[in-house]
Amino acid sequence: MIRDDIALSLLHLPPATLVHLWDYYPSAAEILAASRDDLTERAGLAPRIADKIVSCSAYEAADRQLEFAERWGIRVIPFTGDDYPALLRDTPDAPSLIYVKGDFDFTAHGNRYVGVVGTRRMSAAGEAVTRKVVEELAAMSGKTVIVSGLAYGIDGVAHRAALENGLVTVAVVAHGLDTIYPSQHRDLARRIIEEHGAIVTEYPSGTAPLPPNFLARNRIVAGMSEALFVAESPAKSGSLVTADIADSYHREVFAAPGRATDQSFEGCISLIRSDKANLCVCGGDIASVMGWHDDRTAVKELPFLSLTPQEQALYDAFDSGEEIDKESLVERSGLSVAEASKALTMMQLHGIIKAIKGMMYIKLR
Repeated sequence: MIRDDIALSLLHLPPATLVHLWDYYPSAAEILAASRDDLTERAGLAPRIADKIVSCSAYEAADRQLEFAERWGIRVIPFTGDDYPALLRDTPDAPSLIYVKGDFDFTAHGNRYVGVVGTRRMSAAGEAVTRKVVEELAAMSGKTVIVSGLAYGIDGVAHRAALENGLVTVAVVAHGLDTIYPSQHRDLARRIIEEHGAIVTEYPSGTAPLPPNFLARNRIVAGMSEALFVAESPAKSGSLVTADIADSYHREVFAAPGRATDQSFEGCISLIRSDKANLCVCGGDIASVMGWHDDRTAVKELPFLSLTPQEQALYDAFDSGEEIDKESLVERSGLSVAEASKALTMMQLHGIIKAIKGMMYIKLR
């Protein structure tokens, strides 16, 4: 039940701990019903964490969150839910659930998720390159989804550019959905929802936008994105943290070089110089590296997608109708964990396979 998922999330356990628990228990209800010995011996939890789970007293608070969500039309999507974002699920510290305002379908096939991040104190050059990249991606495919953080500066421009070019956009926020921060972006948030996008958070209502929440929010922006574009960043910036996280998730990172004399692009230049990011001055740079074709000139699609060698190896590792876990797929395919993770994510997005409860996978075609 969703009530159990909310109660579990309100224990504020480390996200990586909860991701670990899904390998042993198929639902939040079973985690909360487990004994201390089972949690420590079977799942290998530290005794203090096991005690916290066993003594869970968050159900009243969970009921209040559930009532709030139902009243305001907010979806509560647990990690084990079929509608949980596939890209995000494949990260080692994915949130145990997300609260979503808006009707965006995270399971729709064919979407291209591009995260756009950058400084709040953007320059005219940063704004221009953000608009240029989003506009060009939109011209290539209406299935591009822009993911950002609803903050001042580059985030706000990315969301607005997406809407102006007919794209759906997803905003990940660092607080509960009983408010919008910054308040000046309330109208923007409303437009995002009206245009079939979504406002997403892992935080329950009543959670203020505190500084640590923004750092945690960055991992969700990175986790939801196939490609992450750093439009403008000085030498020290939360955008560089997001880029590092995306790189650790084996996602492609891109950065605009700016001018060598502009301090507001020093972080971007550092990413490019250290080979953590691909140089990007236009939407085509992202599409080229990602292997995305231009829908305006695309020929009729074949009945089956062309697979990369890694995807083909995973596909061949499935037996018809079999439910199989990632560890077994890695063993059968001979791929590294990183290669398998990236291939599994892309195959889910293309509707070739599907993740089911208990972190198992099934082949759809």
